[in-house]
Amino acid sequence: MLNNIKSDTDYLLWTDPYRQRTHVLKKVEGQWHLQKTFVCSTGKVNNATPTGIFKVEYSMPYFGVDKNFRCKNALVFFSSYMYHSILFDKTGTYVKSGQCDLGRKVSHGCIRLSEKDSAWLYKHIPIGTAVWIR
Repeated sequence: MLNNIKSDTDYLLWTDPYRQRTHVLKKVEGQWHLQKTFVCSTGKVNNATPTGIFKVEYSMPYFGVDKNFRCKNALVFFSSYMYHSILFDKTGTYVKSGQCDLGRKVSHGCIRLSEKDSAWLYKHIPIGTAVWIR
């Protein structure tokens, strides 16, 4: 199945909501090869993360300051759904929530990652990268 997914870049993000893992794959000689796996948190039952094939539309270094929090390293893949860090205070200094929740369905539909893992995605995953959530 993975080798049938096309990406506008040499990368593919695959998030498995059942196992709460996000896998980074890179195309090598026409085949997807696993590069990294991150523990993540997807949407709660009543705020499920959308499933299907999408692509990274744009990125932003942070958001939420106007709502008294900050999420870092956002990669938007569908409407307002995105990969981003756990929640920090509005200065981005102190963790507000999420660090102990990674690996559980706790978000409002976005895919939360540790600060370190979200920074890696933000730095390495280009706009146009395919996103497969299943």
